[in-house]
Amino acid sequence: MHVVIVGGNALGASLAARLRRLDELVKITIVEKKNYVSFANCGLPYFLSEIIPSKDKLFVTPVEELKTKYNLEVLTECEMLSLNCEDKKIIVSHFGKLQEIHFDELVLAMGAKNNVPPIKGLEEVEYFSLNNVEDALSLKENLKDKNKIAIVGAGFIGLEILDNIFDDEKEIHLFEASERIANMDEDMSLIINNALVSSGLHLHLNSFVTNVRKEDEKVVLIDNHGQEDRFDTLIIVTGVRPNIDSIKDSGLELIDDRFIKVDENLRTTHPHIYAGGDLILSKDFISHNEVYVPLAGYANKDARIIANNIMNLKERRPEVLRTSIFKLFNLAIGRVGLSEDEVKKLGYKYQALYSLPFNHVSYYPGASRLFMKVIFKDDGLILGATIISNVDVARKIDTLSALMRKNGTYKDLMDIDLSYSPAFGSAKDGLNMLGFMFDNMKRLNLKVIDPLSFYRNKDEYYILDVRARNDYRKFHFKNAINVPFSELRNNLDKLDKSKMIYVICYTGVSSYNSCRILMNHGFKCTNVLGGHTYLSLMNLMRN
Repeated sequence: MHVVIVGGNALGASLAARLRRLDELVKITIVEKKNYVSFANCGLPYFLSEIIPSKDKLFVTPVEELKTKYNLEVLTECEMLSLNCEDKKIIVSHFGKLQEIHFDELVLAMGAKNNVPPIKGLEEVEYFSLNNVEDALSLKENLKDKNKIAIVGAGFIGLEILDNIFDDEKEIHLFEASERIANMDEDMSLIINNALVSSGLHLHLNSFVTNVRKEDEKVVLIDNHGQEDRFDTLIIVTGVRPNIDSIKDSGLELIDDRFIKVDENLRTTHPHIYAGGDLILSKDFISHNEVYVPLAGYANKDARIIANNIMNLKERRPEVLRTSIFKLFNLAIGRVGLSEDEVKKLGYKYQALYSLPFNHVSYYPGASRLFMKVIFKDDGLILGATIISNVDVARKIDTLSALMRKNGTYKDLMDIDLSYSPAFGSAKDGLNMLGFMFDNMKRLNLKVIDPLSFYRNKDEYYILDVRARNDYRKFHFKNAINVPFSELRNNLDKLDKSKMIYVICYTGVSSYNSCRILMNHGFKCTNVLGGHTYLSLMNLMRN
């Protein structure tokens, strides 16, 4: 049997290795358009900053090692031009010469290509992307003597490039066509916006590039607001799309003329052709809708699934939770499941809860807060989460992902056994506390409001600020009255029992305790989740 794999990176190389482990006799050929195979796409931004010191470190397994270790035929600088499904062959250009390669089983693993927006004049200027080793080498060389840089696109790659080229000597402008960073919920995006602007970055939201032109040695950029500026370097990273140009006329069925249609075994509409990774849509675990998730983790899992199915070890592709994390300055931003925007579109009744736990007990040196948002369906099912902090984000988001894979609820958060010692956690972990918070809402009929909704309607509310007097004097909302939590029981007569009282503190903890006092005395109250700290993070501490 001859298995031909078109594409030699995450999906292709992993697939070839798995096939060889399963069968020593099968003939395996990798066809790769570029000069490199099995390289670390996700490591490319860190090569720019020399955290990864040399290009050699980017290669998971060098070509010659792949050939000898796994007995593979690896054809680099070999581009597939067309696919003939009926005759089970591909036409390639190998070092400029046309060649036919016949297959018994074919795996399409070409990955994604840059989704460059239609910008007038772009063909006349030099711009950079970051999709492969060649891109990283040319961008790194260009940046050596450049000080004013425009990055177009504030998704994962744009932010990771920013993180790795940012320094005090460079003036960096980040352009994003939407109003959100990395397609995050509005409140979480505001936290990142604030961190970016505070660092000295020039952030342009709701701003897409319409025209560019070359002027002397500069690139002149014009956005949709008519703003014009000159830059030393232009980087465009506005997402990716499946690299399917070579198979569009093959007869394989596509979805929206963009994604290769596959079944649950990753088989295309041809019985001997498979596809995976960035070429296909995934099914979301919660909504069951089809979503595009071009992440390396799924490509590597697809490699195993396809190899198993080729060898008749039947395996289906699971639905996805889109668990992800990225680094930005000193922060990690982790996400899993549905965003609040998606939950709203699906029409679910839900509750988003916010918490600011420390990564370990506060009395142990070095404690740092995590900013957690977890979305629950009204029956308690965990729908999604975003966590931002400089510590412990991966552990928390991965724990949530594992629970959600088993249809976890708030009760599972309450019950989950998590390791504890003062240096590593708290006796009541932040995840446990989120479960307790939802339980309090259900059992105690506790009313809550998210910080952004509170801020937008604050002028209409009867607000009780239970912080200490000195902190209240430093800043408070103009219609807020101050009764410190420690004095609340003795000052209940100062509050209007006929009104709904919105109770705010620093983080939502003292305000919760205050709500319990008020509720036990017959008052109506709503706890402002996250309190002044969350509002400060979103740069909303304004009257």
